Amino acid sequence: MTSREDTGTPAYRWMRPLLIGAVLAAQTAVIALAWWAGVHGFVNEVEGYSTERITLATEGTAAGVATAIAKSGIDTLEPGTEDWQRAQSIIEQLDLPGGARASIVDRDGVLLCHPRLRSTGYGRKLTPRSASIVGTAPLHLLDATVIVTAPSVSSPNATHAAADLVSLRIALFGVVLLSLTGVGVLSLISLHGSRLESVNRALAADMTQQSEAVLRTRTGMIYGLAKLADYRDSDTGHHLDRICTFATMLANRLRDAHPEIDDAFIENLRIAASLHDIGKVGVPDRILMKPGALTEEEWRTMKRHTEIGATTLQGIRRRVGNDPLLDMSIDIALHHHEKWDGTGYPHGISGDEIPLAARIVAAADVYDAITSERVYKPAMPHQHACALISQGRGAHFDPSVVDAFESVADEFHQASISLRPSSRQAA
Repeated sequence: MTSREDTGTPAYRWMRPLLIGAVLAAQTAVIALAWWAGVHGFVNEVEGYSTERITLATEGTAAGVATAIAKSGIDTLEPGTEDWQRAQSIIEQLDLPGGARASIVDRDGVLLCHPRLRSTGYGRKLTPRSASIVGTAPLHLLDATVIVTAPSVSSPNATHAAADLVSLRIALFGVVLLSLTGVGVLSLISLHGSRLESVNRALAADMTQQSEAVLRTRTGMIYGLAKLADYRDSDTGHHLDRICTFATMLANRLRDAHPEIDDAFIENLRIAASLHDIGKVGVPDRILMKPGALTEEEWRTMKRHTEIGATTLQGIRRRVGNDPLLDMSIDIALHHHEKWDGTGYPHGISGDEIPLAARIVAAADVYDAITSERVYKPAMPHQHACALISQGRGAHFDPSVVDAFESVADEFHQASISLRPSSRQAA
């Protein structure tokens, strides 16, 4: 039967962290991909934007420098001359954005003036490694050219700092998003689990009610059929009530001596005991209701009720399949007249070969038969029944069953009185 605990089985428990881990892993992959694409695109965009801004800011610088030199009246750029020093001073004092620099080169590209040029560097060609030319202007009178260069990446430190800042923000956002996702997934799973448990409990309660209804119906039908056979005997139908009560009392007392006796065993015994004489439906009334002693042939017919009952119940079992209650009922119907010493019927088995349930019902049945009035005998007193059962220890009855009976004999007497019509109770 489904129960609330089923939702906490290992399969369900390990699926929770697995599901949460899978969701978080997928979320992490998405964030990582977004981080890479975002930062990569951001760096490219910043570099492009910076280069564009520097180009716009410096594109007129070359012409401005050329104009300034022309207005300064510089006639030569021969290193060491006063005119060269004035031109070099103009170049050095320029403060261009984005690390741009202005230089003057001759027609062969040899540096004439440069912000970091000293006399020792004169004559070196301009070979910008990590820079690009963003502007030029001719100096016709001096047969030279003003060149403005800017770094390819205008400000790598600033770009990387900005990228690091974006990465940090994305990382913080990712942590927050993952935390919220984890909490959300855990909440959804918990909510689903709660709803599943609620539905599970409702189904379990419904199944329990249905099972209980089926069991009540089955028990009622079994007891009703057993009563039909019992009413054919000389008693008024209370025999079954007493047998079931006596057998249950003995089984409860025998728990310590027989580990196989548990609540299920006792419940099945309480019902199965009522079917012990179901085979009497196959015994003719002339024999069943005969007031005198039975002939040998009549006794053989009477003893056949054990096999008739077992055969009937076996036919039911073949239709419905194996069932502990039916199995026990068959054992009781067939063997409740067997004796511990092997002198019983129908098979003459002995000792532990006799099913425990049948050994218990045997003592209960004999006690009730002795203390009950029948057409062929009067009811005997409780003390007489106790004496006969004690005398049967190890012969008719299982010794452990006799011990159990003796410990609850007074309870037997009280139950017998309460479950028997007063006119049929022996003193």
